Amino acid sequence: MLYENTVRGKKYRSNFGIVKKYTDEKYKLTHMRVCRERGLIDAAAYTKKGTKNQAKLDNNISRARSAVYEIAACNEWDLFVTFTLNKERYDRHDLKAYVKDLSQFLRDKRKKYGAPISYLLIPERHQDGAWHMHGFMHGVPDEALRAFTLKERLPRKIRARLKAGKAVYTWEEYAQKFGFADIERIENREAAAKYITKYVTEDLARSVTEIGAHTYYASQGLKRAEVVRCGDMKRAAEKYAFENDFVRIAWAQNAADFAPLFG
Repeated sequence: MLYENTVRGKKYRSNFGIVKKYTDEKYKLTHMRVCRERGLIDAAAYTKKGTKNQAKLDNNISRARSAVYEIAACNEWDLFVTFTLNKERYDRHDLKAYVKDLSQFLRDKRKKYGAPISYLLIPERHQDGAWHMHGFMHGVPDEALRAFTLKERLPRKIRARLKAGKAVYTWEEYAQKFGFADIERIENREAAAKYITKYVTEDLARSVTEIGAHTYYASQGLKRAEVVRCGDMKRAAEKYAFENDFVRIAWAQNAADFAPLFG
């Protein structure tokens, strides 16, 4: 349904639905209460220049979490990584410089190993303002990793995981250039995809906005969910997994489960 909105005279569509395929058994319905006709941009995202809008920030966080989950769920990942910076080698407070150098480092390793190394990384800021990264990687050769042992001087949390029988690795080439690397193999991709979104927080969104950075960084060529249906919705779903003032989210194992909602 189209109607004239007072925001800059743009046309908006109400109760618009988009169904995306993540896997053969995972489909997502995004039910937008209001969205702009051109580009289907959420109408609530518009804010007058120079004003602060908590609703807009919340909406941006929701979008970022959705994008992170989509990339995480639609691609194969081998490793969960935590990358830190050694203050003696890097300015731990300069996120942009870190991202630039890390991207080049990964491009160099692709060439060296002849491997299509891919990544999804989310920055996180320590209380002192220093940055580090959490995320997923795929394609790093096994020979590039070295397992930690209890004979080494390690953080208490890593020692506890080793004592519990977990294998924890370092990537020594990263460690030599940047700082400490804490790496584990992913056992449950779905659980890992849900877990990674917890790093997209309000503090992160505010912090990266202040410096013109991003809430996440992903390599090129990654798979994204496929839109299999979109259009005006005739009725709402019986149950939503998430909803706020702007959008409702529902999941199903088959796209056909959402067909009746479109009439």
